[in-house]
Amino acid sequence: MNTNFDKQRFGKCLKYRLTDRFMIAYSILALVCCLPMIAVVFATGATSFPLLMSCIYMLLFGMVLAANKHFETLMPATAFEKFASYCTALVIYMTAIFAVVGSASLVLAATGMQRNPDFPTIRFSYALGAIFASMPISIIVGNLRRVNSQGAGLATLPSMIVGIALFYLTWRFNSLWLLLAIAVVGLVLWYLAYRSYCRREVC
Repeated sequence: MNTNFDKQRFGKCLKYRLTDRFMIAYSILALVCCLPMIAVVFATGATSFPLLMSCIYMLLFGMVLAANKHFETLMPATAFEKFASYCTALVIYMTAIFAVVGSASLVLAATGMQRNPDFPTIRFSYALGAIFASMPISIIVGNLRRVNSQGAGLATLPSMIVGIALFYLTWRFNSLWLLLAIAVVGLVLWYLAYRSYCRREVC
């Protein structure tokens, strides 16, 4: 098979990702988990909180990879094309969830009668930085050969711990240097996630 990037192979992989039952199931699960959190907006007016809770989505993608190992091995594409399609589908689904939760949050914020100025809020850019740096950890764990669909829940724990820690740091210390440091760490972790995906021998 030609190892150069092929748009047709990438397109077929992306189509599979977008219609994959595991991806759809965990996306629905994430949305169901996130929607109740927007009720916090009604009481506090803190629209950033439910958006941050949407990050629960990042905890589920290790499960998607762990549950999909057999199917991915059969996909006729290079590891990079498979991984790129996975990341693209992730962005599409995550954007959709952010749009739903964000829109509902803004509506509730406009109608809410109470406001709590002391409620912790985090800038959206810092929240995205925390997501960016935390998500590849669950991917790395999901790529481990000993982690299968039955033990995929293990993939959520490291991301959850790191994600909560980063959210706390970004709320406690609003620093541009911290955001840059998180971005650098995130780039390293995403590279390691891709390398772990390649070592899983999905081609």
